[in-house]
Amino acid sequence: MKRRIGYTIALWAALGATTAQAATPCLSEPEAEALMITLLPDVINAAGTACAASLPPQATLRGGLPALIGRYRVEAPTVWPQARTALGKVMGEEMKGVDPALMRPLIGAMMAPMLAKEIKPADCPKVDRVVSLLSPLPARNTAGILVLLFTLGTQGKRDKAPFTICPVVPQP
Repeated sequence: MKRRIGYTIALWAALGATTAQAATPCLSEPEAEALMITLLPDVINAAGTACAASLPPQATLRGGLPALIGRYRVEAPTVWPQARTALGKVMGEEMKGVDPALMRPLIGAMMAPMLAKEIKPADCPKVDRVVSLLSPLPARNTAGILVLLFTLGTQGKRDKAPFTICPVVPQP
């Protein structure tokens, strides 16, 4: 169970299933967080759809989604330039020639079905709990926590992660 959720977080964080690069790209924390903010509305919506039959009506993933998703949708355009850079690093050659205006809705449309496939009914209460705990936070805080969890969950598994977080070089 823990392993599947860890891999699902990694899947959420970057289109890992669509990358075919030999080297694992390195994203800065702000780039990874921007990517997360951009993807979260569609990812949370997909989780709500995947879990609708497995959760009670009062669950966050069933009843509280419009307001939560709306907060992320408001924030997403402000971070899109960094998210686009992150996507370029993660997807590499696959991104060449794609119109940036089309890229953002396509990314969400690709991620939602991939996520829905990964969530099992038995996982839904835990996914709902995570979303419930994170929902009061601003989008940037939620993205920061999820990137940190991704980093922790992929330590020592560099070959399986769709990207890594670049090490921070201390300024002299």
